[in-house]
Amino acid sequence: MPYLGRVPTGVGSVSEIDGDLTVTGNIKSGGQLTANDTLFKMIMDTAANLGDNILIEAGGTDGSGTNAGDDICLEGQTEAVVNLSSNVSFGSGGILENLALVCDGRARTVRSGTYTPQNVTGVQQFTVTYADLNGTTIAYLPPAGTTSVIYDFCFNYARDSDASSETLYKFFIDSDEVVNARLYNGADNYHGDSVNLRWVIRIGDGTDTDTGRLPSWNTAKTLKWQARAHASTTEAKAFLTRFWDGGNATHLMIPDLTIIALS
Repeated sequence: MPYLGRVPTGVGSVSEIDGDLTVTGNIKSGGQLTANDTLFKMIMDTAANLGDNILIEAGGTDGSGTNAGDDICLEGQTEAVVNLSSNVSFGSGGILENLALVCDGRARTVRSGTYTPQNVTGVQQFTVTYADLNGTTIAYLPPAGTTSVIYDFCFNYARDSDASSETLYKFFIDSDEVVNARLYNGADNYHGDSVNLRWVIRIGDGTDTDTGRLPSWNTAKTLKWQARAHASTTEAKAFLTRFWDGGNATHLMIPDLTIIALS
């Protein structure tokens, strides 16, 4: 049965006697433990493996003058000590990574890498020509084991000087449009609202451009949305409020982008 941890210093020591961890030596007077130390024994399994215990020393200093509170002893009677990181298993649909970004140009590092969102600093006018929607473009590579990626972009928009607003949106994975993700948003006398542009990308289940299903995802792919006004008489603007505190007021509202990788 092994002792795992920092090799004891000072007079005292940790040894195995009859399946138990025992501290020997001059414990309270210049030895491994001092008068200010506390010794804890955590029993891991009293039925099947009586010897699988953890011994923790807290507080004080040992004979060498260093902190003794960092000493942890692990006694293993029947099982080997393994690297748990190689044995972790995620059930289907579990979250492998959650990349949450405010589109202010500030980078964030997650499991799969470091990502910097676009910096949205002003209002975007929709016209009758499709244009990239600011803040939506990101080159993303999910971590190994990902079977689905959820893309969610949240922003606010308001009608322009027209009586109503109608806007069309389409989603791209690299240069391929995900046709089934097309979205229409608008209504008469619509002053503004928040919109979530959201899509789920499946991985490892064949190829379908219309739904965005990918056979594999081993290199970074550029994800983005484009938008346009349905007509020149129904144009809107993104990233602002039209009314505030009982009157007309335009305030910048920075969008946010969330990407979730699922196992």
